[in-house]
Amino acid sequence: MADMNEWNILLVVKQDRIHRNVRNFYEMVDELPANGKQFASVEESIDTTTAMGWAFIGILAIWAQLESDQISERVRKAMPVARAKNYHLGRPPIGFVWVKATKTFEPTDWALAIEADVPAHGKAGAGRRHPYEEGKNQGKPVSETSVRRILENLEFHREGRLVPNGLSMERYGHKPLEVPA
Repeated sequence: MADMNEWNILLVVKQDRIHRNVRNFYEMVDELPANGKQFASVEESIDTTTAMGWAFIGILAIWAQLESDQISERVRKAMPVARAKNYHLGRPPIGFVWVKATKTFEPTDWALAIEADVPAHGKAGAGRRHPYEEGKNQGKPVSETSVRRILENLEFHREGRLVPNGLSMERYGHKPLEVPA
């Protein structure tokens, strides 16, 4: 991150991309003028060098919070319906993707390639390439712990034990994980 002395204005493409929580947004915006900095948003044409710009960001912050709250409401209402249809909720296990049509987890080519590398390179040396073409993990090594978890997940998958929480008890007699409400 750049030193605060190296810039004068925080420029964003859209205001709701920086915060969706009104309190956190106000804290950030209040801190900027205290350090002699300004805030600007390209899409909303906000410029805090004017009094009208400062008033407008308050209105936009409230709308961003409302949008975030509405998304949360829709998700909370949809989760019991998805659970009733035995859809997987949450991220798939590492090295797998969720196939909605068959309601199963399937291994990724990346996970299978790591498994193939283990005999030659060991767990510490296998999987030294991340599957991501972009992002913060691009070019970074995969940890030995992640390689071990991928191998365990592949074993569970082959044994028929890597199933979504809603199906575990029904098909395999495995008690599903308890997710706190």
